[in-house]
Amino acid sequence: MVSVNKGEWDRSRGPDANHEFNRAWLAACQCVLKPNGTIWVSGTSQLIHAVEFALEQLSFDYMRDVDMLERKSDYAHHRGFGVHGAGPPLGP
Repeated sequence: MVSVNKGEWDRSRGPDANHEFNRAWLAACQCVLKPNGTIWVSGTSQLIHAVEFALEQLSFDYMRDVDMLERKSDYAHHRGFGVHGAGPPLGP
């Protein structure tokens, strides 16, 4: 198993501090986005719902989920980026 310990900066400071962090960085994005601008947020299933809650509080319009599927032959190329194949291959 590969260690995911990236250091002290990546450790949780508790739910309230994590939520304030998410609100702060999303509010900063909101300040610089054009009125119809787009931001893509990627995260694990444990994190993404917390980000979604912060988006709601900041009155963002958002699309709930975008799932990434990949061919098994591409798995080795993406493995280091946390992308995992799911379902049947797409396309020819």
